[in-house]
Amino acid sequence: MAFIDWSDEYSVSVDIFDKEHQSLIAIINELHQGLTSGFGIKEMTYILDRLLEYTSKHFYHEEKEMHAYAYPDFDVHKKAHEQLVADVKKYKDRLESGEQAFSLELLAFLKKWLVNHILGTDKKYSKFFAGKNI
Repeated sequence: MAFIDWSDEYSVSVDIFDKEHQSLIAIINELHQGLTSGFGIKEMTYILDRLLEYTSKHFYHEEKEMHAYAYPDFDVHKKAHEQLVADVKKYKDRLESGEQAFSLELLAFLKKWLVNHILGTDKKYSKFFAGKNI
């Protein structure tokens, strides 16, 4: 059973962004699987690195299109992206220092952030990008 299941409710009506959101969900599900299977610090750090790398790639894509089409909430959206990256890096630092007791906290944070970000912040650009070549 997945920690987060993709739902059509999460669709932002931009295919590339929906696919990237699905990939982010898959990495978070992999992180959940690793934590529940007892992966060690090395394996968990690897998954967090992949999450950070893929998140940066996705955020770049969104921000590039927002900038190209002069999305009115660009600055607010970009700040939300920057805050998530900073928060995940803090969790990674905690993990690399040997702390593992926060695993449920991390998963709850990621799930809440991703779902709220997609359903709230990202959904706002659905209509804006409608009909645009992305």
